[in-house]
Amino acid sequence: MDKTLEEGLQIAILRSLVLNFDLYSDLYDIRSRRSGSDIYVEVFLGFDPESTVAECMKNIEILRCAMRKEIGDAQIIIVPATAQTPQYADSAVGQGEPGSSREPAATMEHWS
Repeated sequence: MDKTLEEGLQIAILRSLVLNFDLYSDLYDIRSRRSGSDIYVEVFLGFDPESTVAECMKNIEILRCAMRKEIGDAQIIIVPATAQTPQYADSAVGQGEPGSSREPAATMEHWS
């Protein structure tokens, strides 16, 4: 059964993003949930358009490691996005898992 991620873990995700704000240019969306003992996090970030793919991938890995350090073992997906990205309808969290129900997108204004 899926549940909302605890507030302390949500804050830890934000902390890791704030401490590494220089690695990305925009924060579009954050989605998080707990399914049993498993934690799933999706973060949609914008990166400098002048960056190479290699630089973006390096920054994504640094951010993923920072989040794992804050929240422990979790499935963390960081998606490069732009302001033109559709409402993230095809996100990876919750898809392909039998019996899973997806929660509404968590944004900076509303963590659900």
